[in-house]
Amino acid sequence: MAAEEEMISLKRREWEEFLRDSEKVIQRCEALLKDVAKLEEENRELREKLRNAEAELGELRRGLEASPPARQVPVIVKKHSHVILFCIYCGRRLMPNAAYCDACGGRVEQKPVSLLGRLKSEWAALTRRVR
Repeated sequence: MAAEEEMISLKRREWEEFLRDSEKVIQRCEALLKDVAKLEEENRELREKLRNAEAELGELRRGLEASPPARQVPVIVKKHSHVILFCIYCGRRLMPNAAYCDACGGRVEQKPVSLLGRLKSEWAALTRRVR
């Protein structure tokens, strides 16, 4: 059996319109390929930046692991006659006699205050209120 070929007849105007449309599709495909090439280049650059940032982060982590831990000193804010402590690691308010921060677990080192020193500061606060 011989394969039958079908002939399609187009008017010259229809053929030229088909060719113009085909040329537009080809141009659009070429533009898209250029865009893909640009995106691939940007992707390579971003991957390089990411590798550099990861390397820098690794160096910082190694530096932190090698250095001794910083000694924590609580931040003290006087409000009226009360002393309020804040964690230097997370900024959360600490309980008056806390040894560790409830939020982050950071160690709190408070300097002991003598009873006489505490009485003097409370007396001064009371006398300021009376005036």
